[in-house]
Amino acid sequence: MLSRNSKLILLSAFKPLQFASVTPRPVFYGLLSDRKAVAIYDEWQLTPPVGPSFGPGPQFSITANVVPNVPYDISIAAEDNQGNWGDASADWKFVWKPPPTIQTVLWPARPLPPVKGFDDFQAVPFSLAPLYPRVKAVLLQNANLQLDSHYPVGIRVGDLSPALSFASNIGTTNPVQYLINPYSSSTKYISPNGLIFARNAPSDPTRNGQPLFPMVIYRQQITNQNFPRVSGNLTQVTPLMDQIPYIRGGPGDAVRITIPDLLMAAGTESYGNFDQLPITGSFLYVRDQQPVMLGASYQYFVVRFETNREVSEIISAGSVTIPNGP
Repeated sequence: MLSRNSKLILLSAFKPLQFASVTPRPVFYGLLSDRKAVAIYDEWQLTPPVGPSFGPGPQFSITANVVPNVPYDISIAAEDNQGNWGDASADWKFVWKPPPTIQTVLWPARPLPPVKGFDDFQAVPFSLAPLYPRVKAVLLQNANLQLDSHYPVGIRVGDLSPALSFASNIGTTNPVQYLINPYSSSTKYISPNGLIFARNAPSDPTRNGQPLFPMVIYRQQITNQNFPRVSGNLTQVTPLMDQIPYIRGGPGDAVRITIPDLLMAAGTESYGNFDQLPITGSFLYVRDQQPVMLGASYQYFVVRFETNREVSEIISAGSVTIPNGP
């Protein structure tokens, strides 16, 4: 039964069928979609006339309380200003179901781990110090020191020195390829995932040897003389990287490894001399494929995850400044 809304008047009889209300309990009738059938109703409510209290029409609405999950049969008839009633509308079946209660589960606010380095710098040989920290953002340049104009920044993630040879793909759309000796003692290098950095931390045996992956790389524009004011927004520049896909093939006694994912790059860096010998390193990089601005400086962060995909640590990968021109 509808509530006794203050705007509704409960009728004791449905006017066109008053002859049917000869019993103490009035009965109301309405037409069904089958014009030869009728519906029987428990009550009939009269709304206010069209006007300020009910609206100008032609669409009208009124609020009434109903019992949840109970079926109602509803019909409507119009009354003119002389009190005459027209035919009842077709019967309309209605059930009000309360909306489901959504349980709000608050995600616990967990503090971010501190930003720190990946390796123990104290364990680095003096001759290799220029190549540390290993997890570092660098400008990607080819053998002629020309900057990759499409993807100028890469973050070191792996060591390519175990490869017999490789071709740099910086400044090209070629996939990374390298040759490896399948008979060497370190067969793990046949997979590029075996080239990914493992933590060098002899002072902490619980962390020593941990792989860099899985990880996600972020960057943040920082101020410099060209951009004294920046938004400070943090931008994710890679997906979650867990494994590097690769293809294994010939020739001869060497195995060719191809990394078809163009997110990966390979190249060589040189940092002067040590005892009259050049200090160089060959690395795997993850490209920052997001657009950059000439003359802007960017700070990079590597977020490392545990095997359960919870954030383990944040590694500072340093900053780079994009040159203004070639």
